[in-house]
Amino acid sequence: MKIRIISAVIGILVVVGLLIIGEIIPIVLYTVLSLVSAITLSELLNAKGILSDFKISVPTLLFGILTPLLSTTPFKFIPIFLFVLTLFTVLILFNDKVKLEDILYVITTSILVVACFCCMVLSCDFHNGLYTSFYVVLCLAIPWIADGGAYFTGTFFGKHKLCPKISPKKTVEGAVGGVVAGIIGGVLIGVVYQYLIYRNVSVNFVLLAVVGIVNSVLSIIGDLSFSLIKRSCHIKDFGSVIPGHGGLLDRFDSVVFTAPIIFLAGQYFAFLQ
Repeated sequence: MKIRIISAVIGILVVVGLLIIGEIIPIVLYTVLSLVSAITLSELLNAKGILSDFKISVPTLLFGILTPLLSTTPFKFIPIFLFVLTLFTVLILFNDKVKLEDILYVITTSILVVACFCCMVLSCDFHNGLYTSFYVVLCLAIPWIADGGAYFTGTFFGKHKLCPKISPKKTVEGAVGGVVAGIIGGVLIGVVYQYLIYRNVSVNFVLLAVVGIVNSVLSIIGDLSFSLIKRSCHIKDFGSVIPGHGGLLDRFDSVVFTAPIIFLAGQYFAFLQ
């Protein structure tokens, strides 16, 4: 527990530093998100035991880096096309060594994870690079707060198992606590940014509350989905880069389905005015 808390504190300090820099130089933040995207893909490949197969891993990692960086440009769909084309070409040329299920696993999980980071970058670009930290915090904090709320609520009050075959420790009570924490977290983010950080903007608190509900539920689905992947690969964690927490993907699995909601909500409604 001590190592887990220390890692969390260090991680928060690093994230805060990047958010401050991102407000001044957005491309730095976008580059970091692209690198994190590539690292999470490397963890997915390693889980399947194909990270050392360079004809698969090299195009996958390039896809992970380039796609978020190009997501705000007219060239955003080119990496996706080239990635899928390359992997199927590899399958054709090395069909005696490469398995179809491995290629489908890589394509499906990679597009899913990279789409998350693309949505984070696209959300940051809503105001031409202004207010970047607000959107990154919104993408990350709600699922992480919901996860923390679910953990503590489940620890003290959990009695009914949610999905015992997938994640034995998750409970219905914990899930409810996570949703409540997510709603509170979303509104608190708005309060902090409207009254302490930006001050010159008006935050849509109703939208934040709604997104808090939706993303708290989706964070649980994301967590359980990647728990299934880990079970199928017979691993406990995707990595060990974060002591006490596992790999980066173990932290971002709950964000995979929530970041697109922030982007879609921002497309049709205004978080900031």
